[in-house]
Amino acid sequence: MTSKRTHILLILFLGCVLIIPHQALAKDNQLNTYTVFLKRPNYQEEWIKTLEKRDMKLEYAVEEIGLYEVKAEREKFEAIIEDLNYVESYNESVSMQPAEFNSISMKNVINQGGDNSLWEYQWDMKKSTNNGKIYKITKGSKNTVVGIIDSGIDKNHLDLKDNILSVSNLVPKGGLRGQEPYENGETNNSTDYLGHGTFVAGQIAANGQMKGIAPEIGIRSYRVFGGKSADTAWIINAIIQAANDDVDVINVSLGTFLVKSKRMNSRKPAMDELAEIKAFRKAVAFAHKKGSAIVSSIGNEGLDLNDKNAVYDYWENNVKQEGSSISGEVILIPAQLPKVVTVASVGPSGNRSVFSNYGKNIADIAADGGDNRILNEVGVEKYYSEGLFRQEYILGATPQGSYTFSVGTSIAAPKISGALALLIDQRQLHDKPDKAIQVLLKNTDRYDDKDNIGKGVLNIYKALLDK
Repeated sequence: MTSKRTHILLILFLGCVLIIPHQALAKDNQLNTYTVFLKRPNYQEEWIKTLEKRDMKLEYAVEEIGLYEVKAEREKFEAIIEDLNYVESYNESVSMQPAEFNSISMKNVINQGGDNSLWEYQWDMKKSTNNGKIYKITKGSKNTVVGIIDSGIDKNHLDLKDNILSVSNLVPKGGLRGQEPYENGETNNSTDYLGHGTFVAGQIAANGQMKGIAPEIGIRSYRVFGGKSADTAWIINAIIQAANDDVDVINVSLGTFLVKSKRMNSRKPAMDELAEIKAFRKAVAFAHKKGSAIVSSIGNEGLDLNDKNAVYDYWENNVKQEGSSISGEVILIPAQLPKVVTVASVGPSGNRSVFSNYGKNIADIAADGGDNRILNEVGVEKYYSEGLFRQEYILGATPQGSYTFSVGTSIAAPKISGALALLIDQRQLHDKPDKAIQVLLKNTDRYDDKDNIGKGVLNIYKALLDK
């Protein structure tokens, strides 16, 4: 990459993820992977002894909250589980797969000026920072940290490397079900195959050719996606680890639709909710108690999450495993959990992005995540050939030190994470996330009430000046 010209790959990221059961990936139908959530974590010793006695393999453990994954034959597992009164919930394990995204090579679309600045292409950051005026108030400091749970990070990217305090890899060796041989399981592996984690990090703390909302804030990366899928337990574990690392804000620009229901087992009484839902709820509560604000994107299906029928239909047609008999209310995790700041997306007009999910009393706040309105008006060919995408797509950092244009609620969420970090840093609100959230939500810009995107649109400039 030269100082005169930057090659940019245009990628449309979908900030939500779909769920697929482990068994859909399994080649050996005799073995399944099960998620087990204990009533209390201190049952761990008894649980481990049971597994050893029955010769079943422990695949993964999140000991702080009592979440475990085991691999076993169905009959053997069910014979054990029905006699264990300390098990709160269990089910065949749920994993998450990144939504598909379209990529279009856009070579030589930017001719940079002598200062190598990409600021002129950051309409969203100009809007979010009041044309950079917030930087004169504060740029943040390394005393305040945002934890990014995502696909890793390019730790050598010139716009990010000075902000990265640590990287942690939660993807075990071999990846999901051993189908990712390139995954080495090393704890410091930060390789970002998907590019999403690097993009998210740039929205928070880029400080070079492009700018993030908090360019001098510290970031810690928690890698939960390899090149394909993420196990739900890895994400839950990352939330716990980030909280234990005392990060101030945890950014989770991902989500999954899960069924909140009573599931009947032919040999046991009804058990409410999937183990993953219970574990997510407990992990978020754990992080909040530790003093971390948790920020999540609301997803990109264009759904009113209060419309239970529409959400269920979407789940049934796009997510539900063929042949599954599970039914009940479908919720977006972690966006619809208590203690989570749920972020919708707006475009340049300030109205809700056409792709953004929404919902009264579900969305808390909105930020710039781009839009597809112009694309829908003019069509694909004109949109890209005339560079119209620059008017509504978001510029961001990508691996190999490059840059990307993208849209999604997963881009809006890190702007809220960065804004909260600035408030925490400015007002010394470490371990007091609710106070920072209160200030941010009180100082939003108004929007069309019919959009149902929470308290308003991000105005961090106003919030920083609020005394």
